[in-house]
Parts: sequence; C-alpha cells; structure tokens
Amino acid sequence: MALSDVSVPERLWYYMGMVYSGNGVWVWCYSENGELYYSSSPYEKELDMFFTAGGCRAYAMETGKTLNGPFMMSSSVGMVWLGEFAAIGDERRLILIGPVFFGTASSRSVENALTNMNLSVEIKRLCMKILRDVPVVGGDIFWSLGRMLHYMITLEDARNIEIPCQYLETGNSSGKHEKDAGGVSYERMREQEELILQCVRDGNRNYSQAFATIGKAGSDRFHSGDEHRDAVNKMIIFTSQCARAAIEGGVTPKIALELEEKYIRAAEEPKTLPELMQLNKQMLDDFIARVNESREICGVSPVIRECCIYIREHVTDELTLAGIAKQMGYAEYYLARKFAREMGEKMLDYIKDQRIEYARIWLATTNKTVQDICDSLHFGSRSYFSRMFKEKLGMSPAAYREKIQKYSGKGE
Repeated sequence: MALSDVSVPERLWYYMGMVYSGNGVWVWCYSENGELYYSSSPYEKELDMFFTAGGCRAYAMETGKTLNGPFMMSSSVGMVWLGEFAAIGDERRLILIGPVFFGTASSRSVENALTNMNLSVEIKRLCMKILRDVPVVGGDIFWSLGRMLHYMITLEDARNIEIPCQYLETGNSSGKHEKDAGGVSYERMREQEELILQCVRDGNRNYSQAFATIGKAGSDRFHSGDEHRDAVNKMIIFTSQCARAAIEGGVTPKIALELEEKYIRAAEEPKTLPELMQLNKQMLDDFIARVNESREICGVSPVIRECCIYIREHVTDELTLAGIAKQMGYAEYYLARKFAREMGEKMLDYIKDQRIEYARIWLATTNKTVQDICDSLHFGSRSYFSRMFKEKLGMSPAAYREKIQKYSGKGE
C-alpha cells in the first residue's frame, strides 16, 4: 500500500514509532488552541510544563496562524522542540517532536534555569531526573526528523525545506522584528546571537547556521563608517557574552575570563574581515571545548551515564543489579549506592521507569497485547504491570491505549 493511500493520522502513528525507536525522540499532539491530546513521553505533565513555561506553547500557537511548514524553538533551559500543524478532518493539530538537547546539557546550567523558576526542592529534584532522560540529538538529525514530519503530513519532498528556529527566553511570541532604516532586523540578529550563546552554554558545536547569519549582518549594528572597526567592536562585545555563557555552562570564572581577555586582545590583530570571522569561530570553539571539559567534572559520572545507557539498550532483557554491576566492572553494593546518590533514585526504580516508558510506546504504536508487553518487559504479572503503569500515568494500560487511539484517529 502506498503512503498516499494512508490517512494522515495513521502516517503520524507510524512516524511516532519510528522516531522513538530510531532516536528516542517523543511525539506530541496538541489542538489548535494548545490543549494536549496525547504524547509518547512518560513525563507528559512535567515536560508540558516546560513547553509552556519556556514560552514555546504560546509561540507555536501564534506561529501556526501564519506558517505552513515545520518550525523549531528553543527555551532558556536549552530544550529544543520542532513542530508543524496538520489538517486532520475539520481540525488543525500541532504535531510536535521533542524536547531534545543539541548537546549533553550541563547539570549546573539546568539547575540555574530551574532555580530561576522558583520551584520547590522536591519539584526541582524531579525535574533534574526528567531532564537527564531528555535525549541528546545532533542538530542535523533533528532537522531531518522535522523534514520527515513534514513529508508524513504533506507527502511533499522536504529535502530542501528551510526550518526557521526561534530562541525563546521570555516567551515573547509576537514574531515581530524591529528594523532600522536600512532594513536590518536587530531583533532577528539578537535571536541568532542567543542561539549561539545557548550552544556555548550546552557545549554544542552546531552553531554554524546562526553564526553565518550574524556574520553577514552583525557589523551593521555599529555605524562608525569603518566596517572593519565595527566588526572588531562587535567581536569584543560578543566575546564577553560568550564568556558569561560559558560560566553558566559550568566553566570556572577564572578560565572564562582568561579566555575573554585573550580573544579581546587578539581581535585587534586581523587585517581583513575573513580573518576576523575565522578568529571569531576559533573563539567559539574554544569556549565550547571548555564547557565540555567542565561537564565531565560537574555532571553525572561516566560510569553512571554508561549504566543508564546500558539499561535503556537492554530494557527487554532480564536486568539485575548483579548483572549490571558485572557489566560495568563495579561491586554491586558500591554501584547501587553511587547510582542512587547521583540519579536521586534507586537503580531498580530507574529500570522500572524505563520499562514503563517502553510499554507506553508499544501501547501507542503497536498491536501488542497488554499481556505481551507485560511479558516482554519482565513485570512478572499483568496485575503488577497495570498497577505500576497506573501509578506512573494515572490510568491503566488499556485506558491509555484507548486514549491514544481516540485522538490519533486509529479508533475511528
């Protein structure tokens, strides 16, 4: 059967399974007014809160009024989302993928963002646990998933489609950009700069598209009459901004300020604009490298990260503390205590959470019976599986599948 013979809800149903099984990325469906219909994420309420608090929901609803195609947005926490509106029957729905990080988010930068939200200690700890499970995906891969989404909705060739990106720090969704007399969009330039600064905070080298944009127009914000001098001034200011972003990403103030001084001095040396642009890129790479170095110190330890990856990759296997400890090369008691201390939960609880997540995906994207899912994920008995699922999601596995089918069109 050709894809053209399959309805949009069914194509999106298959897409939801593909992007999760291939990249661990979750799919969400909202009404045109922003009401959440369903998602494939096990952290539906919490991540929907981030989507709203970061200004992304308001921006997406506003953007959907004028834009026909995919668009990307990033919140101040550094989570990136990508969405597109689809016509399903008489209704327009926002189909969303994410959130993802373009680079492994530093615990310190995320904690800073959560602190600014004035959350309780308990909620903050829960949010940190959730954010550790947000997938890390390269920008190129995420854009490809966005193009796949556009194809599933429209069946149009999406290989060369442009996907606009908005950095949302305050939640302003007006989409308006003030321009000077020469037509330069200062607000747009600021957005591009913020995207790059977020890359610095996250230790993410995927800043080239935004860098090219501000590189072409950036010096236009200064009007001394000397193009080269204007560009030097801009780099000096931007270097200071990158130093602050690197500190927010976990670099010590001493190292960040030393780099800042180094590149401010160096900015006076290039004789041509291309040489200055190359120095600017070198400066960014240097700050980003230091953020990545600092992350190895302040983030979750490598062995616990490897432990989490192993659990997710072997979630359908018989997982035991002893078996995992042997795989990691650590004593069982030591690894269990280290895991609980760094992750804020026992390893067996983490395994259970991961299995509930897989169960949720299978219920949404396959025809596996509840019993088959229970057996595949080693819950022991169907009653125990149903009780754990309901404890996590507030409804039984059967009720969850019914809810998903209702809004996806599979139950019609």
